Amino acid sequence: MIDYKCSKCGLTGHKLWRQSHVCADQIDLLCATCAEADQTKSHPGEKIEVGKSYVDGHLTDQLGSLVPAVPVEGEDTYWGYTSTSNEGCLWWHQLPTFANNPERERAWLDAWIERWERHATYEAKDLGETFVPETEPDGESIRERRARLGRLQKALQGYISRALKKRGIKV
Repeated sequence: MIDYKCSKCGLTGHKLWRQSHVCADQIDLLCATCAEADQTKSHPGEKIEVGKSYVDGHLTDQLGSLVPAVPVEGEDTYWGYTSTSNEGCLWWHQLPTFANNPERERAWLDAWIERWERHATYEAKDLGETFVPETEPDGESIRERRARLGRLQKALQGYISRALKKRGIKV
């Protein structure tokens, strides 16, 4: 089984990133803090930050040249970036991002909630449905916000699945 911890600082129980196109036994797993430092060093003149990376104008969970490290259940390898299962995506997004930094954690969650609400609104409209986002309760904790993100991700997956079926694409 994979030892899911940061190769640099040993942090466990948090999101980790990995190199892309590297054999599983040669991968370094990096937590958000170590990944930002690694990628900023690898991309001189750029400040690489989790939750502030965009590809073609869209927020991405990639970090510089690193991708989310989502283990394949029961195996000693990781999902390919565009092949990750829905369950793997849910698992990874539900992990905390930053150790001992609630402000950055909240900002990361807010960015993804906003992105997925826009996407769910678009998919629902395409299906002739209406997506109504949950309202943010006063004093919402990070744990509650992470749970809201999980519910939103499941709703979005449902819209996408129905949209594909509507187009005759088997899922």
